Amino acid sequence: MTGPAAPVVSAGEFLNSVVQALYARTRLPQGQRPERLGRLLVVESSRDAARILDEPELFAKNFALVAAFGPSRFNQNGAAWAALRPRTQRAYARAGRPVMLTEISAIYAAELAPATPDAPGIEAALARAALRIFFAAFDLRPDVTPFLAHFAALRQVVSDLQHMSWQGMGALDVDAIRARATAPLQSFTAACADQPAVMATVTRLAGLRPVIPVDAMMADFMTNMFAGIETTTASLAWMIDAMGRSAKVQDALRAEARDPSGEGALLQSFRDECLRMFSPIPFVVREVTADTRLGRHDLARRDLVLLSLVGLHRDPDSWTDPLAFHAARAEFAPGAPPNPAFRPFLSGPRVCGGRRIAEMELTAALRLLVSGFRFESPAADPAFSYALAFRPRFTSGHRVSRL
Repeated sequence: MTGPAAPVVSAGEFLNSVVQALYARTRLPQGQRPERLGRLLVVESSRDAARILDEPELFAKNFALVAAFGPSRFNQNGAAWAALRPRTQRAYARAGRPVMLTEISAIYAAELAPATPDAPGIEAALARAALRIFFAAFDLRPDVTPFLAHFAALRQVVSDLQHMSWQGMGALDVDAIRARATAPLQSFTAACADQPAVMATVTRLAGLRPVIPVDAMMADFMTNMFAGIETTTASLAWMIDAMGRSAKVQDALRAEARDPSGEGALLQSFRDECLRMFSPIPFVVREVTADTRLGRHDLARRDLVLLSLVGLHRDPDSWTDPLAFHAARAEFAPGAPPNPAFRPFLSGPRVCGGRRIAEMELTAALRLLVSGFRFESPAADPAFSYALAFRPRFTSGHRVSRL
């Protein structure tokens, strides 16, 4: 696989066109790639990526209108971010312990057992499992159905907000989109209110020092939930598509998954290769807070840089045969040193807080998927969609059968 095919979307779908442009860049020699995508400087080297991610005060997050949902650890910087992060991070740290792997596997097994054996049915089961695990991190066991019901609307609003943030709009449009952004939060709050244990948890988190308003904590909790479930489910969807492309690789993964004495080296390499080729977050945007120099570029305060995970994960200086998919990639072999160009969870002070949980989920779910199902994918690389996470679009050519 060299990258996804052109998305089956209208020409005006801005975010999808950005992702497509980043994939197209990687097929050009490095000296022929434009330095900018619109007004954003594109960064694709591991050295520059490390600088951006290690210095979040100088390269601050810029989510513009996405902050219309309310404050969250994803759209705040500095002291505001520092006040929000510990409220959820403590739960993620506890849930990321190896002892949690048994519960994580049990949840995925329970959701996959009754799933309809087709791509949409499997994807829905994976989303339910990921949402249950998110709540389990906070020692909650609610009915997740009301929360899942809001995901489609939330995904569309996020896409619109990101699009308008970079494309610009008039004052009336800003007011309208901000008003629209309040609807998902109101819906989420109502779902929490119907389940007292969830509401009590959000209220408790808001009351930690320094105390913040409950509605601000609600926005942070909703964004954490949505981001975690979207990225995990999207990553597993790419794994399903990749497994369906090679019966040989799929059989080897299945043999390893069914061997209780095995180390799981191929499963881990395959997982990480999918994250490399199809990172659920294909790029991030940062705003420069003071004049500085990045590589050979002089940057002024308020300049925007686009860190391309697509390009970083295909950097020819960091990877062998970077455009090809290798299920048993040498860089991911047991004992291989960490590759500084591999950053699907980003890195630095603002590394993904749920990384350990996500890695356990992906491994556990992959074992169950390949052990219990056989997948077939169409020959052409799939179209995709991108809002908060980058995911393939399943078609009738994606076939699933139980073993």
